[in-house]
Amino acid sequence: MVREVNRPGLVRMWPLIVVLGLALAGCGPGGTAAPPEPVTEAALAHTATPTTAAPSPTPIPPTATSLPTQAPTPSPLPTNTPPPALTVNVPGFAEDIQPIFTARCVKCHSGESPPRGLRLDSYEHILAGSDQRPVVIPGDPEESQLVKRIKGIAVPRMPFDGPPFLSDEEIALIEAWIAAGAPNN
Repeated sequence: MVREVNRPGLVRMWPLIVVLGLALAGCGPGGTAAPPEPVTEAALAHTATPTTAAPSPTPIPPTATSLPTQAPTPSPLPTNTPPPALTVNVPGFAEDIQPIFTARCVKCHSGESPPRGLRLDSYEHILAGSDQRPVVIPGDPEESQLVKRIKGIAVPRMPFDGPPFLSDEEIALIEAWIAAGAPNN
């Protein structure tokens, strides 16, 4: 039983003592609470000392039942503005790619006997490739023989009657189209 001590500091400290006792209750071995130690008048006198006294040399370890720290609240996003859409501008075959082939490639790569059997006059013929191999590998412009030829990485550089060769913008359109999977869009 606790003796009543008539000190004004204890009245203010009592809620703190109760909270600390509850917080430390789960710290015993095996998750069970250790039996409470009896409260003595000397212990009560120690808690009633002024706040300028030196702190206790034994720190109180944090427990799972400690009070949570308050996390900063994120700033709210405006609700009337939709998130920005990521738009990928994939070149269209009919409007972007075929006009390049028509202007620069089909004079040689069309008809009944094109060089190496490569016809570039339709989407189907482009994907069919030459007599030897595919020239467009959808999704992989670096390995596509067509890109290697129009860039001059493989010889002969195309178009065969160049210079002028394809412009950097035309090559970039063809590469972007192949990288997007060479769609027939």
